[in-house]
Amino acid sequence: MEILEAINRKLVDSKAKRYFFVPDPVKLIVKNAPEVTAKIRSHPTHDLGTREVKTKGTFYVDKNDVKESEEIRLKELYNVFIDKIEDKTAYATFSSMEMKGKGKKIQWVTEDHLKTRVIRSHGLLKDNELIPLEIIDGLLEREGEKIKEGEIVQFERFGFCRKNEGIFCFTHR
Repeated sequence: MEILEAINRKLVDSKAKRYFFVPDPVKLIVKNAPEVTAKIRSHPTHDLGTREVKTKGTFYVDKNDVKESEEIRLKELYNVFIDKIEDKTAYATFSSMEMKGKGKKIQWVTEDHLKTRVIRSHGLLKDNELIPLEIIDGLLEREGEKIKEGEIVQFERFGFCRKNEGIFCFTHR
């Protein structure tokens, strides 16, 4: 399977636009956050266009990406320091606009997002029982409205997916 995925990745990587998808979201409220319009490339090395996202200091990020007392980089935006986490909300303080942050770079979406479902078909084993299908509900950036039926895209740090009848089917990493 790994060889097949590597071949498939070579075939689609240069053509697949990138999007921010947050699979297990928590709200992130950033104190002293500047209002910024982020200009984000749709592909890191090929000219597939750009998208603009207006930010106001409230985001959704994957819960596994935030830990108290750590600095993180919101990809293509700015750095924040996580002050505390309560329930499904993380509270942070804006730290800098510098592109080279100390922490990991993570994808994010604003409050203007799309609820999205990804179906992943594989032979998962859980407690020695085969689970052939996994459903992952998450949040996709608003620009995801423009993804056409049948189009293959990459959800950053998640994997390649194909849109099929409004739902995304995971294809590979």
